[in-house]
Amino acid sequence: MTAALRALVALAAASGAGVLSVQLIAQLAAWRDDRARPPCAADDVPSAAARARAVLRETLLSLALLLVRPFGAGSGAPGRGRVIVLVHGFGSSPGSLRILARRLRREGWTVRAPRLGWWRDLAAAADRLAAQVEDVRRELGGDVAMVAHGVGGLAARALLQRAGAGAGIRWLITLGTPHGGMSAFPWFRLGPFRNDVRPGSHTLRALGSTRLPAGVEAVAIASPDDAILVPPEGAHWPDACNVSVQGSGHLGLLVSARVYQLMVENLPERLDERLAADALAAASGRGD
Repeated sequence: MTAALRALVALAAASGAGVLSVQLIAQLAAWRDDRARPPCAADDVPSAAARARAVLRETLLSLALLLVRPFGAGSGAPGRGRVIVLVHGFGSSPGSLRILARRLRREGWTVRAPRLGWWRDLAAAADRLAAQVEDVRRELGGDVAMVAHGVGGLAARALLQRAGAGAGIRWLITLGTPHGGMSAFPWFRLGPFRNDVRPGSHTLRALGSTRLPAGVEAVAIASPDDAILVPPEGAHWPDACNVSVQGSGHLGLLVSARVYQLMVENLPERLDERLAADALAAASGRGD
């Protein structure tokens, strides 16, 4: 075995061990959180085998996302006037959205998935997202729909808080976003995890005190089995239609067929109606 191959194998083994360790820590934190709660007769307590499968599934997804991190979300021909912006989570990349983007393109959407990189706080993330959305609107025209994963959903809300309807976001779907904060990984002190996403933070209180702009529709999709979003009630967004999906991990939300179906049920029909109304209004204006 050559030195280069041995180094590659060692790197792969280290990456796998690191990702598996993170998933085990996350599952342990979620399990401890569950144990601290009052029991509920309606709760379906996962078995040890189910927890093991969840760890394995999220680990494999994490490793896959490491491989596609340098890449984007793919490209395709413009859709039928329907524009959607996909927002990755903190420390992730557009590559994590590749499967979701491909599915949306098949439905006729024009998809944009900007690379936001790492950010020091939610205000910086909102700055970057605002510039990207403005570029998309300048290129394609009109308002956009947006799907944001994890902490990216809070960046989208921070942008809406700042610019209101002027942000150009007409529809917002969040996936596994800690709207009420998350307590997982308290030792992780980078970017928004220093303070912004912690329960009771000044940033979350400010977001909670700002109502969703008129004309903007929002759906918050999350899973009680998301070991990253602890406590699970942190996924609740009072201004949105909240949907709970059983059995999906944090990364699993991006590839789940059930989650995707919920998304398309909430987006295309309303978007087509809005596009038709805008076209009719524009035609009436020209007629005058």
